[in-house]
Amino acid sequence: MRKTLEDILKIETNNWSKKTYNEILTMETPFSYESNAGNISYEVKVLKLEQEEKYIRLAIEINDDGISSLFPVSGTMFFYADGRVDY
Repeated sequence: MRKTLEDILKIETNNWSKKTYNEILTMETPFSYESNAGNISYEVKVLKLEQEEKYIRLAIEINDDGISSLFPVSGTMFFYADGRVDY
C-alpha cells in the first residue's frame, strides 16, 4: 500500500507543480482535501513550511486513513519567484 501512496504522491506533486509562485503565495495553509485513484480514497494535506521573498517551500502529505494516517507519505516542493519549481 505504501508504494501505491508514493505513486499517488508523485501524481499530486506533479499537479501542484503546475501552480505558480503567486498562486502558492496567496493560498492559506494548512488545508486538506479528499481525492481518489481507482478504488483508493486518500487525503492530501498541504502546508507552507517556509515563505520567503525568493521562494516558498510547500509540504504535501498523503494518507489513506489507515496506518498511513500515523506515518503519511510526504514530500516538499520549492516554488521560486522567478518561476522555477523544484521537487
